[in-house]
Amino acid sequence: KRISVLEDILKDPFNSGAQSGVRSVMNNKANFNGVMGVVGQELIPEKGYEYAISSALGSSIYNIVCKDEKSARDCISFLKRNQSGRATFLPLTVLREHEIRYQDEEICKQLKGYLGIAGDFINCKQEYDRVADSLLNNIIIADTLENANDIASAMKFNYKVVTLDGDVVNKGGSMTGGRVKNEISIVTAKSELERCKESYMSAKAQ
Repeated sequence: KRISVLEDILKDPFNSGAQSGVRSVMNNKANFNGVMGVVGQELIPEKGYEYAISSALGSSIYNIVCKDEKSARDCISFLKRNQSGRATFLPLTVLREHEIRYQDEEICKQLKGYLGIAGDFINCKQEYDRVADSLLNNIIIADTLENANDIASAMKFNYKVVTLDGDVVNKGGSMTGGRVKNEISIVTAKSELERCKESYMSAKAQ
């Protein structure tokens, strides 16, 4: 059953009501000049970093990447005309890289549990490099929540720190964590599907 659910999600990732605007734009992509792709489908996490990257991206997972501001305006006009939902657009022409200061990164490298910068653990086509730089290059990944707290404190809470489990120490020090039963993110669905299929085949063989 879980395999079937995950396969359905991957076939139609914008099926929930909250993503109706994204679905509407992507289903009509051919009618727009400049719509490229959705962040969560284009920034692919390395194995083992799926939950960290999903948390690092947050609601940006469903942002639509466009070539420029005009493309975004055209899409927003379309959504208004058809009353088919809302969506957030990232025009490549205005995206700016956000990064961790070199001195801070050097300090982090000496701290227990520091794994790297979120942008180091994704793969994407070259045309999405600017998106990754903008969304992920100022987010730190740590192994555990305890170590994330220590790293965030050492950085004076100036950066978001996420763990491999997807827990977050936000800028300013607030913490977000936990897990919703059967929660699926388009970033984590593919790796979970692979794990489920492996478990199923293993159980079948016994």
